[in-house]
Amino acid sequence: MTQRGKALLAIGLTLGGILLVLLLTSQFILLKSFVSLEEQKSLKNVERAAHVLDDVIDQINTIVGDYSGWDDAYKFVKDRNQEFVKTNLADAIYPKLRLNLLIYTDSAGRIVYGRAYDYLKDKPLPLYKSFLPHIAPASLLVRHDNPESVHTGIVMLPEGPLLVASRPVLTSEYKGPIRGALIMGRFLDAEETRRVSEIIRLPIGFSRLDAPALPPELAVVRSALSDASSSLVQRKNRDVIYGYHLFSDIYGKQALLARLDMPRDISRKGGETIRYFILWFFALSLVVFICSYIFVNRFILARLKKEETEKRYRMLVEQAAEGIILADPVNLTIMEANNAFRQLLGYAEENMLPQTLRDLLGEDWGVLDVHVKRALAERRPIKFELSLLATDHSIAYTEVSVAVISYEGHELLSFVVHDITERKRFEQELMYQASHDSLTDLPNRNILLDRLSQALSLGKRFNKPIGVLLLDLDNFKIINDTMGHAAGDRLLVNVAERLRGAMRRYDTVARLGGDEFAIILTEFGESKEVVPVTEKLLQLFSDPFETEGREIFITVSIGITLFPSDGDSAEVLLKNADAAVYNAKEQGKNSYRFFSAELNQKAFERLEMEGKLRHALERHEFELHYQPRVELATGRIVGAEALIRWNDPENGMIGPYKFIPLLEETGLIIPVGDWVMRTAGAQLKRWLEAGFPPLQISVNLSARQFHQLDLVGDVRRMLEETGLDPRYLGLEITESILMHDVEDVVAKLAALKDMGMSLSIDDFGTGYSSLSYLKRFPLDELKIDQSFVRDLTTDPDDAAIVTTIIAMAHSLKLKVVAEGVETLGQLAFLIEHQCEEMQGYYFSKPLPVGQFEELLKSGRQLPVEYDKLLFGQSGRDDKGSE
Repeated sequence: MTQRGKALLAIGLTLGGILLVLLLTSQFILLKSFVSLEEQKSLKNVERAAHVLDDVIDQINTIVGDYSGWDDAYKFVKDRNQEFVKTNLADAIYPKLRLNLLIYTDSAGRIVYGRAYDYLKDKPLPLYKSFLPHIAPASLLVRHDNPESVHTGIVMLPEGPLLVASRPVLTSEYKGPIRGALIMGRFLDAEETRRVSEIIRLPIGFSRLDAPALPPELAVVRSALSDASSSLVQRKNRDVIYGYHLFSDIYGKQALLARLDMPRDISRKGGETIRYFILWFFALSLVVFICSYIFVNRFILARLKKEETEKRYRMLVEQAAEGIILADPVNLTIMEANNAFRQLLGYAEENMLPQTLRDLLGEDWGVLDVHVKRALAERRPIKFELSLLATDHSIAYTEVSVAVISYEGHELLSFVVHDITERKRFEQELMYQASHDSLTDLPNRNILLDRLSQALSLGKRFNKPIGVLLLDLDNFKIINDTMGHAAGDRLLVNVAERLRGAMRRYDTVARLGGDEFAIILTEFGESKEVVPVTEKLLQLFSDPFETEGREIFITVSIGITLFPSDGDSAEVLLKNADAAVYNAKEQGKNSYRFFSAELNQKAFERLEMEGKLRHALERHEFELHYQPRVELATGRIVGAEALIRWNDPENGMIGPYKFIPLLEETGLIIPVGDWVMRTAGAQLKRWLEAGFPPLQISVNLSARQFHQLDLVGDVRRMLEETGLDPRYLGLEITESILMHDVEDVVAKLAALKDMGMSLSIDDFGTGYSSLSYLKRFPLDELKIDQSFVRDLTTDPDDAAIVTTIIAMAHSLKLKVVAEGVETLGQLAFLIEHQCEEMQGYYFSKPLPVGQFEELLKSGRQLPVEYDKLLFGQSGRDDKGSE
């Protein structure tokens, strides 16, 4: 054997031995580890699916808890009052709560009320006979030995697996004696299975274990499972792994077998990683081998023939990782192309030649000739980027280095081609992300400004109008506060889809941030043509949005600016559109407004007001007025609500509706709200020390003020500083506060309640809470919003709402205060329906400190007509004196 052969053999054996060790290590250690990790992940997915089904049962149990711990339900089981059924068990609750079964039984196990319902088809059904044995006297679902007894789980029926929950029927305080049981159920049907699959994001199926004959696969799985080990995974093939979980029914009997189909991502990707690693090592070994080969040839075999050298060189070029081609400098005809270049473009060796480089160009026409001329002129390598067209018509992005070489007296062009397609695509993706909103995939502010600037350039050149529409969702913060930011994000995505689908392809729809969107309108003749487009956008929001299985209605306010009348730059047009949006919101929302110079002035005034507000507190420009609260049973003043006013040195007294929203937006509501509470507390302390009758002063807490970190500590310090008895202080909060971070709200309210203060819900009826939900909070009273009181004597709907609020609040042992009472008719209605207190202009408007003190000294009570109302006599419907 020659020296060259021995050297190459030694190198080859060394590299081959290393490669063999890598292969054995990867197959027996690494791949086994990947399979183990895959099984652990699959078991976690199976356990997650089991938890999801448990969560569904817990949801039903929560609903049962709401309906079973209720004075009205407790009374119904005893006296079978059908009015309870009409009011609280109407057909509408079954689709809303996704229930297929609802049964009330008495303590002897007899059915007091039973109803089956197909909520998917929205129709009632006869009570399932197959379920009756499960609620026979002394059966598990009707047997409750103590008030905390709960039975939940699965009941197997011929109609399908039924998820059930049963609780004892108790009073609203969850006390007995137990009068019966409430049972609710929901079938684990295809729709419910789909919901579970969507939650876990994996296909899942359920098989009954009470079938006469199980398929062999399930029989084997069932024998391998037990109550102690209820989950297992099985590798089906190289692409799929099955996960199983055994569910027992409510009696502890094996009932259902769930199967999850999961892709074998870990083992597949792990195997690919191992293969890529080995391939890279093989390539590196090949490079080492080639380098060694060159070394041997240069220093040991220097006398090899020229033909052998050329053969070796050709092999090196052919096996190189980079594409290499030789071309004629005159017409760029390809003379040689290595395998890497052919693979890059998908050519077979026989189809590569003869072609010219111009035949392979993708997008860069003209670029090639420019750089070839430079290389020929400067006689040095030139680097540039070039796009080439592959055989499948895809574009390959490359970095090319061209140089002039001499071969046997002829000049040739040598091209080294490096594939940068992945890098280019990554750069394009980064550019796309920088110019588009990550949530809605709409263009963001950057690209909006760029497109608007381009549109303005064309508009100025060709004298064409351009419209800019700024859209701001109305009351979007309520959605975030009540349903969470995830639901708000899904709503924004739905809004973006609806806007994108409604606009023309050459219009631009963008998201500026938050709940604000913008639209650029081009290709229209006159400004009036913008109106139908805007009205179409308003109409888009007339239909509800589907979010988390719930319908959400939301409106939008739109501001419109036009080029050239309203501005000639992107920044000015957007600023003016913002002013128009603000005006639309001031005029009642769910509308549109065109920009005008007057709006610009209003926007300036708003900024000026904001600047003044930032100094108003330190300049002592705020003052409190007090509106009396009158007890309807006696006609006496029993308290007052502290209401802030702003005495601006330039504009005089300003009402709260003008500056409170600005305080909220700027965050100044926190220090101002703290000032209101301390000032009202100190004033009340002075009145008590002066010998005035005991009063309770109520103070409003904003959402920002309530959710600050140390609210309870601030209130406690105020009480300590003023020496005020907590029972004389009442705190009023809005419904929206209750719907956000419920656990934190309950904790803060409980702490404030423990101090001895009275807690009330202000403007009740304008939010999203329900009275049954309010049971969780330690409240004392509800204040009916004046929007319902205003028309209750003329609008039957408002009268029904007020009647319902009073009745249900009393059922929860809450006092009711009516706001905005202005007429004798309103007062008569409230007395008739046993409302406890009122406040409003019928008795008195909000008064400064001095006037309120005079009112207290006068001992004024409700007028003579009030006594007639107490004795059932009608009075005239006129305004009361202030």
